[in-house]
Amino acid sequence: MTKEVSIMLIDDNSSANLYHSIMIKEAGISEDTIKKFTSSDVAIQNLWELKNSGQIDELPDTILIDINMPGINGWDCVDEIVKIKSHIDWSPSIYMVSNSQHPSDLAKAESHPHITDIKEKHLEKEFFESLMHS
Repeated sequence: MTKEVSIMLIDDNSSANLYHSIMIKEAGISEDTIKKFTSSDVAIQNLWELKNSGQIDELPDTILIDINMPGINGWDCVDEIVKIKSHIDWSPSIYMVSNSQHPSDLAKAESHPHITDIKEKHLEKEFFESLMHS
């Protein structure tokens, strides 16, 4: 039996998290595998707690991060994830998500070795279906 894909949503807009949760469920991914955070600070804290408590299997396979957030922005959030990854064998797919496709954000995402891709909000169920097959 294969492990179902687990997804972490990090977006200060709770409506965006809700929309993506609906699309994830429509793609056939269990709601139990979705973790939603409206604060990047809290999301990073959750990841560190899972790592430090040895619950490596609970870390998400895929992380969607909004670029512009208060507190720790999306780019700084990725830096924190990279720190966590440096301590354990964990390689999540990291997608930056934004309302706009600003050229500087596109270039930064394309050149970042830990970012899988940058996507424009809002992602449709086909995107999440593709995660199950990758």
